[in-house]
Amino acid sequence: MRIKKIKTLDYYYGDEEKIKRILYKSQEPILIKIHNFTEKFSLDYFEKYANTTTTYSIFKAGRWVSHQAGKLITLLSEIKKNKPYRIFGHIFSKEESAEIEKHIPLWQTIPLRPRFFNKRLKTAYFFGGKNSNTAMHFDREHCCNLHVCLSGKKQLLLFTQDQNNNIYKLPFVGDSLIDFSQPLGTLHKQFPRLNDATGYNILLEKGDMVFMPKNCWHYTQYLDASASATYVFYPKKILQFYGYF
Repeated sequence: MRIKKIKTLDYYYGDEEKIKRILYKSQEPILIKIHNFTEKFSLDYFEKYANTTTTYSIFKAGRWVSHQAGKLITLLSEIKKNKPYRIFGHIFSKEESAEIEKHIPLWQTIPLRPRFFNKRLKTAYFFGGKNSNTAMHFDREHCCNLHVCLSGKKQLLLFTQDQNNNIYKLPFVGDSLIDFSQPLGTLHKQFPRLNDATGYNILLEKGDMVFMPKNCWHYTQYLDASASATYVFYPKKILQFYGYF
């Protein structure tokens, strides 16, 4: 497997229109570094909005064990201790999310065209402890994503859609046959076409945001207790209709 160097942009507040134009033209992932990003959005910050239940995944030795439901405030407390739990795509209220979104004005520059035309799906939140992960997949709704690390550290492995064959895309779905939590040497032997794949391997820390074009594959490995958020958008309205159907 070959690793490409990802294009990196420095983002200072006021650069929104310039960065938006770059994103709309790009067919490749881009790493965007938000300068002077706030440190306030630790896991502690979210506890004040955690009076609800959510679903989460449990991992053992890097492998998924089960899905369960639990109280968000309890799960955040356990994730802070680096329990291998992962909360995927939690939705906060519009008011609760607004405080976070205002620190990323780029999101407000891009027209709101949410997944399935549901405005509640504008921004989704992700939390995970060390040794949890999210399996390799792409979003089948053909949306673009801006995924920002709010706190902690996580590793992302990305592939563009031209690598579908090399990473063993399963028919009719946006999932890969490969479990990327396993050692790369073992995977190369088990899946020989992976040797011909070209992708991006990037570290995300606080204030790092990655642009993923439509149908961009992504695998996430949590290196530390982390909070992050994804803004979903469509550069063209016709793509929103296409993604819906």
